[in-house]
Parts: sequence; C-alpha cells; structure tokens
Amino acid sequence: MKFTGIIKSVDQLGRFKIPRECLESHNIDTNTPLKIFRRGKTIIIQKEMHNCIFCSSIENILTFKDKYICKNCIKKIKDKLVSI
Repeated sequence: MKFTGIIKSVDQLGRFKIPRECLESHNIDTNTPLKIFRRGKTIIIQKEMHNCIFCSSIENILTFKDKYICKNCIKKIKDKLVSI
C-alpha cells in the first residue's frame, strides 16, 4: 500500500470523505458501488466489479438471473451439455 499523505477524520455519523483526486484516479464517480472489507485491522475499499461466479474473471461478463458469467465459462458449459 502507498500512503497518499492525506489524513481525514471520521465525523459524528461515522463518515469520512475520500479526496476527489483519489476517486478520479480510480475512475470512481457518484453512485459507483464500493465494497468494504476488513483484513485484520485494515479496512479495504474496493470498486465493485462484476466477476464470473465460476472463474472470477472480470472480462466478457454476461448477466443471467442476476448472476455474472463470463463467455468462456458459458462456452465450457455449452460444450459439456453437448457431450452429455
């Protein structure tokens, strides 16, 4: 991890502001969904990315019944069904 040199305080409601330049450098706009993780004493904020439920790929993603599946896994499923 790289320290940006910016220190922010948490307000009375438990919020803190992420500096605009940090958001812009990661292509995060208003209403961009963010995931929050905890690893030990570290808090990790990550941009929500839709990934394949089978292989975790983030490329060539399609949605099926609110699930995300990549085209490669769809092809593998099709091939498996044809061989049955």
